[in-house]
Amino acid sequence: MTYVGMDVHQKTSTLVMLDPATGVTDKRRIETTRGQLQEALSRWERPWVVAIEATRQTPAATAWLREMGAQIHLAEPQKLDALAKLRIAKTDAKDAQLLLYALTHDLLPECYLAPPQIMELRALSRGRDLLSKINTMLRNMGRTLLSQAGLQCLFTDLRGKGAQAGMPGLLAQLAPNARRMAEAYDTLLGVVQQLLAQVDAQIQREVAADPIARALTALTGVGPVIALALRAEIADIERFAAPKYLYGYAGVVPKVQQSDTFHQTGSVPRRCNKRLRYWAIQAAQCAANSRKDSPAKSSYERVRNRCGPNPAKVAGARVILKEVFGIWRRLQSASPSPGA
Repeated sequence: MTYVGMDVHQKTSTLVMLDPATGVTDKRRIETTRGQLQEALSRWERPWVVAIEATRQTPAATAWLREMGAQIHLAEPQKLDALAKLRIAKTDAKDAQLLLYALTHDLLPECYLAPPQIMELRALSRGRDLLSKINTMLRNMGRTLLSQAGLQCLFTDLRGKGAQAGMPGLLAQLAPNARRMAEAYDTLLGVVQQLLAQVDAQIQREVAADPIARALTALTGVGPVIALALRAEIADIERFAAPKYLYGYAGVVPKVQQSDTFHQTGSVPRRCNKRLRYWAIQAAQCAANSRKDSPAKSSYERVRNRCGPNPAKVAGARVILKEVFGIWRRLQSASPSPGA
């Protein structure tokens, strides 16, 4: 067995290896490629137990390590920083040594290492979210140019039939540079909307093929896009023993300060899966706007009357996540075990 601390970066990575049987250690700096990583580890006894920090370069490195048969322990960067602050110097070699030390002394703050199929779902869901934001940004920028010229745009959909007939006349009244940019935004908007239609079609296929995502669409306020996002961000419901742990992961439980008779409830935490919180709140808002009665809608309206809309959204998100937890657990308990 060999313990490895790996500090990974885009161009180069630093590895510190330890043979626990002999106490022999070695440090190597390599290019961040599969071949270099294979060569560095091949000189050491298997199995390789690797501690690696979660960064943008980590998915590729973990994929290579999986192919090599390594045991991977993914470290949470924010919690690891608490240990790193105890050191005077911070270098790549020191970071790798810290990972190795935390791994061998049971101090490693581990986080969830998503399997490849979940990474695929997240790529689709998060990519769709980014395209949607670009779509909104292009619409807003086009409307801003018209507003700055004193022109009123009455078209709700800038790519609709009415807008396609009326927009050329509006754009013709703009100054040359403003018109050039407005036409560029309009062209990009058309491309982004075509891409969104293709991505939405793929999401429909993914949801139809995934029993969990398909079951989540039965919830009021949860359509295919939100169902796939919840499926991808939660990944594995077995990580959470009860709904309250899922609430904490999503960051939909307000902070509490209590001492003696003093008790104060604050804002929602910053450290959480912000994407999961966003989609849970989106589902709660959709449920609140739906004509159908649902537990999320009831919770939203009850809290809104007492505390206002923002706490109501968070309360509705908790109800959505509770329902997601129940559906997911029931599906898993109903499915036959692999050995059955």
